[in-house]
Amino acid sequence: MRMGGRWTMQAAEAHEKGLLRITTDGAARVRLELAALDALDTAGAWLIMRTVHRLQTLGAGVEFVGLQP
Repeated sequence: MRMGGRWTMQAAEAHEKGLLRITTDGAARVRLELAALDALDTAGAWLIMRTVHRLQTLGAGVEFVGLQP
């Protein structure tokens, strides 16, 4: 799954709606590609981590790819 753009408080509501529709479809592993993030604040990080927890609860391992310092 690729995530890009601004993941900030101002964009949180728009991202949240999309994140809640994500399912694993039985996949054992999910890769989160984050190289295209333009901005990330605490609200955006919380949304991502909440999604990670939900995917793990569904039985999928989660891997982060492309994180920038």
